[in-house]
Amino acid sequence: MSASVAVEGFRPCRRATLRGFAKVRFASGLVMDEIAVQVSQSGKAWAQPPAAPRLDADGNPIRDERGKVKYSPLIGFADLETRGRWSAQIIEALRQSHPRALEVESP
Repeated sequence: MSASVAVEGFRPCRRATLRGFAKVRFASGLVMDEIAVQVSQSGKAWAQPPAAPRLDADGNPIRDERGKVKYSPLIGFADLETRGRWSAQIIEALRQSHPRALEVESP
């Protein structure tokens, strides 16, 4: 387990690159749930901050041209480097606590 991050739970949900959602406790005491964990076909893994579906004035999900629901992040980062470090910490902690969560599916 990373000294600054502990995975408290992982809920599998496999769709395309999505592998599931993690619940993480940071050294500061902050607990963040619904962190999406993704893995590309090449095996590159990353964590995405929690996001919420974008809604129109009537409360219906807004969709893109392909019909997929659009999401807005619930937290942000000062820059891409900071986001990369955040993601890397979560992936490292997840590799230790739930190593099979990051397996790439065979075609």
